[in-house]
Amino acid sequence: MTVTYTEHGVNTPAYIDSFGGMVPCTVIEIHESCDGTRIGQRDQLTVRVEKTMAGYRKGEIVQCSAAYTPPRSCRFLKGYFYRIRTNYRYVPN
Repeated sequence: MTVTYTEHGVNTPAYIDSFGGMVPCTVIEIHESCDGTRIGQRDQLTVRVEKTMAGYRKGEIVQCSAAYTPPRSCRFLKGYFYRIRTNYRYVPN
């Protein structure tokens, strides 16, 4: 089975997946090529937080994993719940 990834780069609008909800952010640096299926790797992305919520402050710079930072375009509503498509990949420009 072949998986087709959607590729994203710097300046991609994304979310930080936290216990307090999905925190809007923007990717400002990609340290290595990474995708949304590899849990456990850390510090792959550097993002800027866009809204103060869930322990994050607007303008704060955070390093995080691609598995916990899906692009906003990968979030969709199914029934009454939001889901995340994990077939995304961050690629350095």
